[in-house]
Amino acid sequence: MLNTALTPLMLAAASREYTGRVFAVFNPLVQLSSMLSVMLAGWLASSVLEHFSVSIGGFQLGPISTIFAASGVLVLVGGGYALVALSSASRQLATES
Repeated sequence: MLNTALTPLMLAAASREYTGRVFAVFNPLVQLSSMLSVMLAGWLASSVLEHFSVSIGGFQLGPISTIFAASGVLVLVGGGYALVALSSASRQLATES
């Protein structure tokens, strides 16, 4: 999903002669961040949040569900930021044209 949304933006932002270089750096960085996130989630679940348990509004949160909830919040915050940033950039391009 990340590549589907980001590829057109990267193609528009990078000049034609640097497109290959941009993708050559971007793809390994995406893979590295994926590996690091799995390592971080495993470490959090097995050490920091090992005995974590809380009930909020009838929902029981343990270590794994807390990690998924935090990940969901990060996705929503990132989506909100992208919505604001891309809409302001779109307005700027429209006024320049």
